[in-house]
Formats: sequence, structure tokens, C-alpha cells
Amino acid sequence: MRHITILLMLTLVGSAVRAGKIDGNAPDFAGKKAKLVAYNDLFTSRYITLEETDIDQNGNFSFSRLPAETQPLVIVIDQARTSFYCDPTSRYKLKFTKPDSITRLPFRSSVWLIPEFELQDLDSINFSIKAINDFTDDFLQRHYMAFLKGQAKSAVKTYAAEMRARFGHNKHPFVSQHITYTIAAQETNARFSRKDIYNLYLSNAPFAVKSPAFVEFFQAFYDDWFNSYLLSEQNGDLK
Repeated sequence: MRHITILLMLTLVGSAVRAGKIDGNAPDFAGKKAKLVAYNDLFTSRYITLEETDIDQNGNFSFSRLPAETQPLVIVIDQARTSFYCDPTSRYKLKFTKPDSITRLPFRSSVWLIPEFELQDLDSINFSIKAINDFTDDFLQRHYMAFLKGQAKSAVKTYAAEMRARFGHNKHPFVSQHITYTIAAQETNARFSRKDIYNLYLSNAPFAVKSPAFVEFFQAFYDDWFNSYLLSEQNGDLK
């Protein structure tokens, strides 16, 4: 099986200030430090810190040192973080509200924050991806038991067709990747043929996939394959 290494190919510009800017407001984190980071390897969590700043007493902070090309970035505040796609030519105004502590998973050290975009995201990537995620969350809630019983294949086929019909008009590569690999993850969870999934989504995957959705799919696929390898008399062969 071909080894696939996924790297975020970052093109950073020395100390140059881009035309874009990120303004944030996080009143629940006043006095904390905010850090803007870019992951150069989503699998090992190696990252580059682009800029670090203090959050003032009103919860305001800003970043102006942006990468030279559109890519997913992460804002880290204390033990909380959020991710979004950043176009270096756009202005972003994000508001963060600290979630209730119950949202923190016991096996994770971080709390994920969902940003509210108060200034129009001119590249529309983040709005499109949020809509895709909301659509997927609604689907998973409605078909939760079908997944548990191994009876979700038909529902996933309908979901994939509706997903492409509803969001496929957005041809931005990041949105297209998010659609493709979000569907792939649900096909994996619904126990579609591993061989078909591998041939369709992994055998010719580009070496620079800038999509967190790909990482989730990749990990789900190989977790499923490895578990089958341990439990199956056929040693988890792709089927």
C-alpha cells in the first residue's frame, strides 16, 4: 500500500505584512495570550507560529502576519482553539464565546471554539464549510442508530447525492475537498467496501491536501482497517 504523507505546503513571507487582517473579540479570555498558528503536518500536529499577541481587557486582539496563500489556520487561546480558512487578502472579524465546560471531551485537553464571523468572509470558504458541517451534523443525528446497527449505507448514498447537489456549485478547491472527504468519512463509517474507498479516495490522493476533512477521513479509514486486521481471520484485507 502506497505510503501517503500529507503536508500543508506553507508559503510564508518573512516579516512582510499582508493586506488582510484578523480582528478577534474574546471577552471570556481577557488578559490571555492569543496565538495564530499554521500546521505544516496535520498528523503529527507540528505547527509554525505566525504571530502571538495579548488579549486586552475588552477581549480584543488582532493578527496581521498572514500566510501568502489561502490555507487553514488555527487560533489558540489558553486551552481553547478554533480553525478556519484564511485568505491573506481578506479582512476577518471573529467573535468567540467560551463554551460551557461540558463541551470539553474528557480525553482532550483543548476546547474547540466556533467563531462567529461578524465581518463578511469575502472568500466564502468558511461559510460554505460551516453549512456543509451543519448539514452533515443533522444527517448524523437523524441516522445515528442506523450507523450503530450497520444499516446506514442507503442513507449515506442519499446524503452524498444531496450534499453534491446542494453544495457542489462551489468549485473552490478547499470546499470541493471538504465535500469529497466528508462524504468519504461517512462511507467509511457506514462500512462501504474498503477496497472501493481506497481506490476512489486514497490511491491517487495528492501529496499536498490542505483539508482537515481529509485527515479525519484518513484516520477513520485506517482505524477501521487496523481494527479489522486485528479481529479478522483474513487479517483485514481490503474488500
